[in-house]
Amino acid sequence: MKTNGDSENSRKKLVRDQLINKAAELFATRGLSRTTFNEIGQELELSRSALYHYFRNKDEILEALIKDQTVVPTLSMKALIADRSLTPTQRLRRALEMSVERKLTGGARFRVLDQIEFEMPETLAEQHRRSKRAVLELWTRIIADGIKAGEFRDVDVRMAAFAVIGMANWTAWWYSPDGKKSPEDIAKVIADFGVRGLLTGSGGNATARSLQAVRRDLKNALSALDQLPLD
Repeated sequence: MKTNGDSENSRKKLVRDQLINKAAELFATRGLSRTTFNEIGQELELSRSALYHYFRNKDEILEALIKDQTVVPTLSMKALIADRSLTPTQRLRRALEMSVERKLTGGARFRVLDQIEFEMPETLAEQHRRSKRAVLELWTRIIADGIKAGEFRDVDVRMAAFAVIGMANWTAWWYSPDGKKSPEDIAKVIADFGVRGLLTGSGGNATARSLQAVRRDLKNALSALDQLPLD
């Protein structure tokens, strides 16, 4: 049975999420510097005093947005890597699916951070960059584990990590919530392309491939995505 405290915490979390979403929308359309703390609250009909129940200033909202888009995924990927019941191929597939679904259900949250990084206070900008580097290292670890296990080709792991991250990130720019494909459907397609681009040819034996060949495979996968119905 829910207590009054539980209900209050649920409401606080809901309003807090709404504030982050609204801030992301305003930052994306107006820019960080041209959006005030009061304006974010006014969009949700919250007074300045009410705003203080959730955040003390605009930078706190921005920091929460950064954590939501980088720190939280980092923890999820660490848990995925720690799950030894999964093969490297399964980990990569799930990591891609999780990444795409987060981006397609997060509204403006993901897209806005790279747009406004140049406007961020230096401490928050560095936090954002540091978190992105941490995420990149986790992707490279998943791919390196797959190469070591003989499931993935012997490729430049950092280049491959950038490629799969790019595939996942790109979806946030063309996805339409009004389309016929759900975030889950699109996530499965992207994950399939990402995994296929790295798998060994046959029998699970790793085969050395040139960087040019890897790039060609990924380019073919991206070209195939252009044929994906969006509406």
